[in-house]
Parts: sequence; structure tokens; C-alpha cells
Amino acid sequence: MSLEEKRSHYRCDYYVTLDEVQPWPDYVKDSHSFFTRKGLLQKDSEFTTDNDHINRKVSLWFGDITQLEIDAIVNAANKRLLGGGG
Repeated sequence: MSLEEKRSHYRCDYYVTLDEVQPWPDYVKDSHSFFTRKGLLQKDSEFTTDNDHINRKVSLWFGDITQLEIDAIVNAANKRLLGGGG
């Protein structure tokens, strides 16, 4: 199925493509002062990752997940499938 045909089946008028979602390493760099205030990073430290290729596949999303044009959504859950249990 072509991308245009796939999009014709969407129930929303607005969707967010993957290139609009910020990868995890970029989010941390942009939020460095927040992580510093929380004590998660040192003030003058540079954020580095062990595997940048993998980390660029991870993102945080604050918004309506039904508008994301992506392949998968992962959420932590416990055995009862209640959020926050992972």
C-alpha cells in the first residue's frame, strides 16, 4: 500500500511524521539545564551515549499518540497491564 493510500485511511486530519519527533539524545541535549537541576547530569558535562545508533531510535512523546505516524509505541506496564508498572 502506498503512503498516500495508507494516509487516506487515517481517521485524523493531522498526523505527526517520524522526522518531526525528536530522538532521545537530542531531547537530552536540548533539556540539559533541566537534567542538571534535577541532579541527573553535571553542570558542565556533555551528554554521551554508548550506542548513538540505537538511542536515536528512542523518543519521548508528549501529546496525542493516535496522531503519530510510526510503527510501534512502547509503554511500561505491569502484569495487569496498568501503566507505570514496567
